[in-house]
Amino acid sequence: MKLDRRHIGFKADEITYLDRKSMMLDRAMLKLFELLRFDGRPPARWRKMTINVPELVKLMTEHPERFPGFAGHEEIAATWLRSDLLQVMNRGKGERETVVGPRPLHLNTYKLANASAVQDYGASDQVWALLYHADPGLLNRLKDFFSPGLDYNQDQYDGTTELDLETHAILGLVDQLKVSQTSTQRPPPIRPLCLGQGRLLADDLRSLLAYTNRVPRHVLAGYMRTVIGLHLALFMLRLLRLLPAQVEAALRGDPAPACPAEEQGLRTCESCPFATEVIVDLSEDHTSGPGRLARASTTAALDRLPGYIRAVYFINRLKDFAILHDRRQGAASPLSVGSLLELLRTPPANMDGFFDGEILRVLELERNDEQDPIVELILSEDRLSSLEKFVELICIKRLANERKQLIGLIDSLTQKNRRGGFMRQTAGSRAPRWFALDSHLLETLVQIAVVERQQDGTLRTRTILLDDFIEWLRQRYGFIVYAPTHRQVAPEEHEAWQENEQRFRQRLHEIGFFTDLSDAYNSQTLRPRYQVEHA
Repeated sequence: MKLDRRHIGFKADEITYLDRKSMMLDRAMLKLFELLRFDGRPPARWRKMTINVPELVKLMTEHPERFPGFAGHEEIAATWLRSDLLQVMNRGKGERETVVGPRPLHLNTYKLANASAVQDYGASDQVWALLYHADPGLLNRLKDFFSPGLDYNQDQYDGTTELDLETHAILGLVDQLKVSQTSTQRPPPIRPLCLGQGRLLADDLRSLLAYTNRVPRHVLAGYMRTVIGLHLALFMLRLLRLLPAQVEAALRGDPAPACPAEEQGLRTCESCPFATEVIVDLSEDHTSGPGRLARASTTAALDRLPGYIRAVYFINRLKDFAILHDRRQGAASPLSVGSLLELLRTPPANMDGFFDGEILRVLELERNDEQDPIVELILSEDRLSSLEKFVELICIKRLANERKQLIGLIDSLTQKNRRGGFMRQTAGSRAPRWFALDSHLLETLVQIAVVERQQDGTLRTRTILLDDFIEWLRQRYGFIVYAPTHRQVAPEEHEAWQENEQRFRQRLHEIGFFTDLSDAYNSQTLRPRYQVEHA
């Protein structure tokens, strides 16, 4: 069986802009800054220099008005660049060391990014699509937040706005570079399959923006980076359930499954039928009781990958047919998952013949070749349509590889073993994975939880009960800290759940948000670290 490149192609923008490759969140932020800077249009780049540490040191020493005191101290300048200002690949590996770009502290940092090294595999496009369709007004708010001191007419620092040292240094470098301000038009982004995730992301970012001028800007930028990564990960986990459900409904001839959260525009996904329960371990030990619960939750989520892979191949093969069908009919090709799935509900008369021909082409057997018994079994199954048979034949060859690559994508989106993430794995590719709430992510979520929206639309901070926070995490993100509050659990699990809640309290105490002064219910509260009265 011989599959060509068209058959094994997996990425489908109609489903998600995310490619099934590992991505780095800081690089995605640099690409997002490009989109914010040019209102979603890709810029046309040009510059004469290669971005590397020696060239940047040269810029620093040649402009003492922006970098006083560095002349004659090139080694100190290089060390500062590498340690505090730049993202570097293959750090310390000689000629293999490559500057990716600056840390994502300012909108204009995109100028210093090396295009060949800053690939984000669609992450920034997915964030842009989520916000564009869920809350387009927020895009300008983010643009303003990430561009302090930027004179748009001159495209450089205005020289008067107070900035933190790192941002000031990065602007001192990027202002020396000439980058074309020309951008190219492109169509609006495709509407995400789950716009509810976009609404939650936008709501979280607006809550964080309430801290502007109250929290150090680089700290607030770090919170935003963490939240963006969180929602990309939850969006991907949601797709693992949503897309197969839509394909299965279309195969039965049923309407697309409804989502109350989507239809009602809710700022919670508790009622979403595709929400994933994410049991998070707070013990940081996968062999503990909470760790075992979290491992089982992670396994259940990853077990949905084969169904998702099949669903993606269904969409891609329907797209192949639709393009040819519409070309013959003189119509435009459908660009949405919904319109493609209508072909499954009401298949055109020639669709079976099209996929019968595709099956014959991929088999291409020589006279003496023996047929794979699994292939024979698929081809002889009368209950399957030609399209279903073709998808199963592709999955025989591609499912294991695509599953491996998608796990790599999920690892990177959940920031596995990294600050701000919610996935852990011990050493070894076959070691168990488990959901675990990182302290920086927990801190970020507390900062959001204590922000309350008033009836007039303004935001303010307030104290919240610990139990309310646990419930808020479940309803908003699907993070389960203590399941017995909302469902029955097996008697043998109670001790593990109690340990997880106790570790949760300890973690909140360690990061400075919770002091358990008494056993009284109404005294167990989380208090804002920064006060916001009216934002």
